[in-house]
Amino acid sequence: MKESLLELNFGERFVKMYTIQKWFFHDLTLLLPLIIGLIVLLFLILLAKKKEKSFFPATIGMVILTFLVTTFVLVVFTGGTARNELALDSSGKIVEKNKTPLLTNKIVKKVYNGTSNGVSSSNSYFQLSTLNLETGQSVWINRSNWWEKIIGNSKEGILLLNTKKSSWKLVRQSTGKTILTSKNITEMKNNWSESGTDYFIDEENYFYTYGLDGKYYIIDLVKKTAKAGNYSAYFKQNVDINPDDTVSIEQLAKQLNTDFFNGSYLREETQEKEQNVVFIFHTTTRKETSLAKLTAVDIKANKIKWSISLGVPFAENSGSNTVNTWQKDNHLFLASDGYFFSVQIDSGKKEFVYDYAYNEKVQ
Repeated sequence: MKESLLELNFGERFVKMYTIQKWFFHDLTLLLPLIIGLIVLLFLILLAKKKEKSFFPATIGMVILTFLVTTFVLVVFTGGTARNELALDSSGKIVEKNKTPLLTNKIVKKVYNGTSNGVSSSNSYFQLSTLNLETGQSVWINRSNWWEKIIGNSKEGILLLNTKKSSWKLVRQSTGKTILTSKNITEMKNNWSESGTDYFIDEENYFYTYGLDGKYYIIDLVKKTAKAGNYSAYFKQNVDINPDDTVSIEQLAKQLNTDFFNGSYLREETQEKEQNVVFIFHTTTRKETSLAKLTAVDIKANKIKWSISLGVPFAENSGSNTVNTWQKDNHLFLASDGYFFSVQIDSGKKEFVYDYAYNEKVQ
């Protein structure tokens, strides 16, 4: 089995370029010239039949022209066979629907389109993607935009804030369908903030918000009502804590007689405190573009529990990578550089790998 889609040769990547990837702009760029070419081809065939001439030469010529035009627009506007830079723009929490764990993230894809005066320019495309964390399959994908942010999850669905319009909507986690919007809460008309820090939701049937009038409100998502009150305590900022602030990555590597190049501890909530296990995300060499590794270290026993190669570069470009993590039961989930991994905490076994570039499970 291949480690990742990065092992595809040029021919395989070229074929991938011609597949539906569930990225709206890519798929539109692929289908539009093909549809136009097909329409023109049918017209030429009908015209040739009417004049009682052979339509074979026109067919061959039109097929070649359509192929060349489609390839050109895919290379110019979607990056062609290159792997575009992907990252999580905002992320949600793991929730269970009908005993199935689901996770929704907002993904951004940057397509570089040239350099001017030494400065690279790019176009960014966004989508909301929900994964089934048991199977590693996509549940639904919706188009998104620059201003839409995931605020959090309630029992009813995912709260999405539009920072440009100072509005929000509630989307059902299992289907991606909108079930409620800020317009339904009439008491709060023209009082919604555009800042994500002015909203707090905690997996219940309500959320809290700090209105433009300087008052705090609780929003009931079932009754569709707003009530002012003293809810300021919900808006205190949480600070991430180093899982073991007495031991740096360099010190730990020295104790274990190993190297954790470009290493960093995963976030506090992913650590197994009762087992004194920490997870380190690092590279195989000093280069940031070398392969990424995930290592579990038993701090109490002062030994490496397991270490696995993720099979993809730590970063496509130096300094461009970010890592997001979640944990549920014996499963550690990690999103990095456009890939989403599920790893067994006990053994370090990779359960599945999902690629946001092609929106498909690749392992």
